[in-house]
Amino acid sequence: MTVSAAWKALSPEERKSWADQAAAMNMIEDERTLPPPIVQSCGFDPSGHKAVSGSSDHRVRLWNLFDVDAEGVKSLNVYNIAVFDTHEAWVSGAVMGHGYAVTAGYDRMLALWDTEVEVRNIAVTVKGKKKLAKKNFITAKNAASGPIWTSGPKNQHGFHGARILAMAASAHAKQVVTASADNKMKMFDVDSGVCVKTFEGCKAWVSCVAVCGEVSGSDWTEMVANGKSKGKAPDMAQAMGRRSKKSERQTLAGYREVLAGSGGR
Repeated sequence: MTVSAAWKALSPEERKSWADQAAAMNMIEDERTLPPPIVQSCGFDPSGHKAVSGSSDHRVRLWNLFDVDAEGVKSLNVYNIAVFDTHEAWVSGAVMGHGYAVTAGYDRMLALWDTEVEVRNIAVTVKGKKKLAKKNFITAKNAASGPIWTSGPKNQHGFHGARILAMAASAHAKQVVTASADNKMKMFDVDSGVCVKTFEGCKAWVSCVAVCGEVSGSDWTEMVANGKSKGKAPDMAQAMGRRSKKSERQTLAGYREVLAGSGGR
């Protein structure tokens, strides 16, 4: 069953439940009328106040989790700060550092995002009444607000030959390691997008990865200097963000499970 068919098969009450949840979390307007995406990956910033998620609709979402008052007291306040749109397939990896996030996907691409996003207040009309809503939609089609860099088969040689299945960050998120269906892992420098090392030897898909510690000092400087490929800003003439319908498949039961799991049934 395709995404559109599954969405059409939901009852009006189930659709409204999803729309209400999405509106409460301040998700952008078009997301409130689309099928609930399946979350594929998630990462937290070092403070634990924000999170980033990657999902089956090819989008990356930045979330506020906690507010902190003047006295340092935390209060739970979950809402969608921004939506990052550049991947062309499911987003299978998402990690965060201080002020940035790195994402990876089935499109074999990595992207670095600025997570110090300025929240804009925009007037929207809800049930005939105007109210202010925080909303950011950040896309690679806009050079001013797109990813800091992208790294993938479109701008690198010798990149992963198949989809990226998982990603992990080093202790201070200065390096990330990707795991792929091409039976390989690759290590990247977050600052530059340089692929510094390829790990081979697995006989089948590498479906998970974890990193202990971090390479630093002159050792890391030398590895980056010897890297043969760098990430770069996406080519705006070839707008990234085209959807591959083949990868967007989920059953009606799966969507109902999403709704039930979030208390919206």
